[in-house]
Amino acid sequence: MAISTDPHTMVLWRRHVRRLRMNTLSTVGAWVVIAVVAILVWWLLSGRVVDTFWISSPTLVAERLGQMLTDPVVWRDIWVTLGETFGGFALGTVAALVLGLLLGLYPRVYDYLKPYLVALYTLPKITIGPLLILYFGIGYSMKVVLAAIIAFFFVFYATVDSVRLTDRGLIGVVRVAGANKLDLVRTVFFPSALNGILSGMKIAMPYALQGALFGEILASNRGLGYLIQSSAGTFDVTGVYAGLVLVTVIAVIVDQVFGLIVTRTQVWRGSSTQAMS
Repeated sequence: MAISTDPHTMVLWRRHVRRLRMNTLSTVGAWVVIAVVAILVWWLLSGRVVDTFWISSPTLVAERLGQMLTDPVVWRDIWVTLGETFGGFALGTVAALVLGLLLGLYPRVYDYLKPYLVALYTLPKITIGPLLILYFGIGYSMKVVLAAIIAFFFVFYATVDSVRLTDRGLIGVVRVAGANKLDLVRTVFFPSALNGILSGMKIAMPYALQGALFGEILASNRGLGYLIQSSAGTFDVTGVYAGLVLVTVIAVIVDQVFGLIVTRTQVWRGSSTQAMS
């Protein structure tokens, strides 16, 4: 069934789209202003109030970034970090969805495991770094596993909480119709929990990047974390700042792209719901 084309509804939809565009433009404008002010303050402090050895300067960092972006090795490091991030995010998300849906289906089991899950969640992930090096070495796998562990809990708790908040009346209706556990997951729990799961995934993505970077800083010879660590080891503050700028830009791009995917998915679900009504 097609989505309603009622003139009043279309007018409201166009107003909503215009409002979203205006909000987006104002938000982006605010981002630009804040960035310009921060860079200006940095430029005024650098070499005048604080020695450039400690905070470098925007011009030096911009020059270094230009050099880095023409270096194939740096691009290799960028792709390595992105691969570790997305690999860890995918692994952690799949594990979180499976376990979260299972424990959501069996709340008594979740209550039994809850204190141990909380203990693992609150455990500083930096403390398991040496163990992961022992188990997986200093290669690619260690960073992926660390990123997966960090991303796992955000998606897991979002999944469990969303499943536990599913309408019990709807569950009862589906059960009366003869649905088994798999049918409940497919037709009730997962669709109902999808918004919460997507929100958890959006939060987990930048933390997966942090996990990959931390693993590279801890033990690696590739990646942006290694690039930052090697610059810090030689007291190259400009290199450290340039690496941090690269990481920040990548993190913002990844967050915005994933946020757009989440928004489009929610709009699609809303349109599908309206079409079926």
